[in-house]
Amino acid sequence: MSWHVLGLPDGRGGMPSPWLLHWAQRHGVEQVPQHDWQRPLRGDWMMQLEEAVLRHPRVVLVADQLACHLVAAWAAHSRLTNRVLAAWLVATPALARTEDKARLPSWFPMVRAPLPFPAWSIAAEADAPVQDWGAQILTMAGPDSDEPAWQAGWDRLQTQIQELIETN
Repeated sequence: MSWHVLGLPDGRGGMPSPWLLHWAQRHGVEQVPQHDWQRPLRGDWMMQLEEAVLRHPRVVLVADQLACHLVAAWAAHSRLTNRVLAAWLVATPALARTEDKARLPSWFPMVRAPLPFPAWSIAAEADAPVQDWGAQILTMAGPDSDEPAWQAGWDRLQTQIQELIETN
């Protein structure tokens, strides 16, 4: 079974995280671009993800920070979720601060429905809704500036996908 990996950047500052850029360059992860990084609108981001998924029969979603919420919102509305093999959710924010609601009004209310595909969560903030989404919480170090390639993350993702394929 083959799959295509879609990278969903956080967007803060308009650039993907160094680890996600490295994964794109080294492993061919396709970055899903967004229209407005300074004022991210959930509906616009969902349309970009929908178009990216349409281009591939089978995908793995790799989401960084705010993009984890994108995965949940998209999955709650899309008819293409059967194309998603799994989701890798990294550093999911809780979006519990007053400034989050002021800066990201279109992202509320947060989607808390279970995802219709397997998901794994790494380094989520306390109170992030990853358990509501049914994500399995993995114990491992998340990406940091000391290891911009986050090789341990890539290796673990490959292992998780292989185990998923073998059990299905």
